[in-house]
Amino acid sequence: MNDESLDDNHLDDNHLDDNAEVKDISLRRDWMFTTGTSLVIGLVVFVTAPIAANRLGPAGRGTLVTVQLLPQILAQLASLGLGFATIHFGARERRSVRVFWRWSLSRCAIGSLAVFALGQLLAPVLTSNAGDQRMLRVYLLLCPLQAFVEIPYEILRALGLYRSWNGFTFLIQMIWPIALLIGVLQPTPSLWMVVWLHLALMLMVLVVITFMVLRATSGRSRPPKAELSEFTSYGLKSALSTIPSSANAKLDQLVMAAFVSKPDLGLYAAAAGWSQLTLPVMRGLMAVSMPFVSGAADDERPARAIRLITLGLGSVLILGVGGILATLVLWGPLYGPEYKSALPAALVLMVASLLLQYNGVLSNILRSLNRPGVVTAIETGVLVLSTVALVIALSISPVLGAAVVSFLTYSVAASIYAKEISRNVNLPARRLIDIGGAMSIMREVRAKFTR
Repeated sequence: MNDESLDDNHLDDNHLDDNAEVKDISLRRDWMFTTGTSLVIGLVVFVTAPIAANRLGPAGRGTLVTVQLLPQILAQLASLGLGFATIHFGARERRSVRVFWRWSLSRCAIGSLAVFALGQLLAPVLTSNAGDQRMLRVYLLLCPLQAFVEIPYEILRALGLYRSWNGFTFLIQMIWPIALLIGVLQPTPSLWMVVWLHLALMLMVLVVITFMVLRATSGRSRPPKAELSEFTSYGLKSALSTIPSSANAKLDQLVMAAFVSKPDLGLYAAAAGWSQLTLPVMRGLMAVSMPFVSGAADDERPARAIRLITLGLGSVLILGVGGILATLVLWGPLYGPEYKSALPAALVLMVASLLLQYNGVLSNILRSLNRPGVVTAIETGVLVLSTVALVIALSISPVLGAAVVSFLTYSVAASIYAKEISRNVNLPARRLIDIGGAMSIMREVRAKFTR
């Protein structure tokens, strides 16, 4: 089966042979395709972030973070990790994806209800403002919407249907900036409009993706080799890892929402939003990493892990330098004098955000090696370390201090992940990076640019 054989129009039995080696997943093709989608999304964010920041001002930007942060974190937990389970088992048993989907439905309902209730309890902790609190409580409806979108969405990735998966990635990721732009460009900016628009558009995506995946997986209900208990256990272990990893990704802003002023939070949020500029390449790699490794034969997984680690590290280095240079040139003209003091934080977060996405690649490798519990342990340890460091740093320098803590803790996490992967593939850590392969890729890229 060649690299181009699995596309949206070729879902026949041969392409879904559970016992076949997954040669139909081309890392380079799928990575580049996914990166292209992320670049378009990144361009929209690049345009949207300064507009929203300038329309709302630091204090208004801080209010927006307070309202959106908790619902968006909890929404990632509502599916109880069954999205990861669907990718992991679905990539191995493609003819059984309908069964995995059915198994997930009741559990997603339970998870959605639980995190929605938790969010209602936590809302007063983040804000004492009655209006902001009501908005936050309404926005928690995002939890069930995202949970029920996630399973069919990840079925597409498990089947290697990256054309459709990227199409829905584009839709889902575009919903927030569209809602944000419409809301803030009103004569009087309206965050209520942002919240209601985002929820309504997510409901539309849920309807469309459900019907599309039902059609694409017709007849794919063969009883799986995996047991329901095994599937659910893998999902719950992954969910446990998602809790600290999601918290780590937003911990800085979550803690700041409770401890610092709205203007300081707004400055930091602007820097954090800007740091998304260089992430499309890393997000593309993270998106393909789990099916790429999970779908491989046991003896192929170490080689595929090494390839991902090498490509990811090279991307962090190249994009980090480019992002820092772009920030130095563009920050002032785009954000204006109100945000000048956030420039140092933006520079640090440019690299920190890349490391966070790289850790996503490394954690997916461990999940594919059937070690979701190890991911939970690492992320929990990093969460504790980050929390303690943040409390100290915020008392010294609220904006820059939080950025430095993020960079340091993400660096520590990357080192621990590398050590655990080396242990699980029985290779020294130094051999996880294929220097020869990296140089070969660089020569290819240079040759293309010099033609």
